[in-house]
Amino acid sequence: MDSTAEVFDQFQQLCDVRGFNDHQVHCVLRFEHPPDAEILKKAVISSIEAIPILRTRYIQGARPRWTSLNSSDFGRAFVIALTEIELEEFLGSRVDESLGPQVRVCLLESGPFAVAFKMNHMVCDAAGFKEYLYFLCNIYSRLMADPEFRPAPINGDRSIRGVLKRFGMVAKLWTCPHF
Repeated sequence: MDSTAEVFDQFQQLCDVRGFNDHQVHCVLRFEHPPDAEILKKAVISSIEAIPILRTRYIQGARPRWTSLNSSDFGRAFVIALTEIELEEFLGSRVDESLGPQVRVCLLESGPFAVAFKMNHMVCDAAGFKEYLYFLCNIYSRLMADPEFRPAPINGDRSIRGVLKRFGMVAKLWTCPHF
C-alpha cells in the first residue's frame, strides 16, 4: 500500500522537525498481575494487520507518502522491559515514522507490572489513540479465549476530503438538535 501523505501528516512532521511538540501519544497502564507476553505481542501484531496506517512507514521527499512494511517488520512493535528504567527509556524514545510500524508497545515483566503504549501523532490524535487502546484490549481478551481470533480490518479514509465530509456542514446539521 502506498498512499499520499495528507497535508496534516506533513504539518505534524514539520511540528516534530521544529520541536513544537513531542510528536507522540503515549499511555502507561499498571497491573497487579502481568499480562501474558505472547498473547499481548500477538494482539499488537493483529492490530497492526487490521489497521493499514499502522503497518506503514513515512517517506519524505518531493511527494511525501506512506508505504507498507513487510509483515516480518510488525514484530518490532513489541518489546519487553526487565526493569522500570528500561520502561522509562522506552517511553522517552520516539516512534520513528520513517521506520514503522507506527505503534510501539512495551511490557514491563517485573513488579509493578506495566504496559506502555506509544503511537506516532501523525497517524492518530488522542481520541483515536484511546479508541486504539480499547481495540487492542478487545483483541487481547478475544485471543485469550480463542488463540485463532483475528480482528476485522478497519479501513478508514484519512484523506482531507474524507475528514471534511465526516465533519462538514451536512454532518453538523444532521447532529444538531431540532427545535
